Amino acid sequence: PVSMIYSSSPPYTPALIARRLHRISKIPWVAGFRDPWTGFHNTPDRWFLPRKIDRSLERSVFDEANIVEVAWKGIANDARDKYPELGEGKFIHIPNGFDSADFPESDILKRAELPQNTKCTITYSGSLYGPRNPFSFLKAVEQLVQNGEIDPDKMKLRFVGRFGAEIHEMLHRPLIEPMVEKIEYVPHSRAVELLLDSNALLLIVDEVPTVAEIVPGKVYEYLGAMRPIIAIAPPNGAIGELLRETGAGEAVAASDIAGQARLIKEVYDDWSNSSSSFDMRTENIIQYERREATRKLARQFDILAAK
Repeated sequence: PVSMIYSSSPPYTPALIARRLHRISKIPWVAGFRDPWTGFHNTPDRWFLPRKIDRSLERSVFDEANIVEVAWKGIANDARDKYPELGEGKFIHIPNGFDSADFPESDILKRAELPQNTKCTITYSGSLYGPRNPFSFLKAVEQLVQNGEIDPDKMKLRFVGRFGAEIHEMLHRPLIEPMVEKIEYVPHSRAVELLLDSNALLLIVDEVPTVAEIVPGKVYEYLGAMRPIIAIAPPNGAIGELLRETGAGEAVAASDIAGQARLIKEVYDDWSNSSSSFDMRTENIIQYERREATRKLARQFDILAAK
């Protein structure tokens, strides 16, 4: 016996399969979305007919699902902007999270202990390309070196993942290159080890019109690593709000080179003094453990199944 249908998108085909099953069976359906469907910055640029079909499919999914579960609030805002007739009660926000089982040390308080690195190490993990690039961050580091505020021989900028050709070119800047460690794509378990072997973590979001509302899943893994986060993102956006709530770091606009330099210097001084000036609120961070998200989703299933 099946009492609930759950779909997760993207990709968006699962939502259409779930819609069909829901129509046939009348079983309650929760449609989960990690990103918006149409009109998002990475939506394919289609000609008018497939674009119109996409909008029609999207609207039918939102209309017919009993509940639409969203990983970040901007997805619900985007849907209501497109289809104002959708009520507030249609959407529930259950953020992405981190899984403590992914970390060698499951005790979050023990994970908070910073490593004794011979160099102050700031790590970025993930892809870099086009609008998601470290240009402003590198300019801030250069500024600190030129002003004599950090010793380049005692700073490591670690980039882990896949990078476009233009990113490799940025990392070859004369003042920057001696500090850079590039590591190609690695298994997830190794990526987690590299996060933990860091004094701070760098988060960069795409420079796109919707950037203020985007909360990439990676930010939660950064939270789980219990390392200070330097986020190149709108300070008053969703990421900035999350970092203020958890005390895990700070979001600085890409155009604010001085602000980024201030944060980098703070991390460097903490490393030099074997201290931490970041007030990480463990009790707030723990609520983003995936089991908490699962508990919220299960509660919605129980409510729908009981109707």
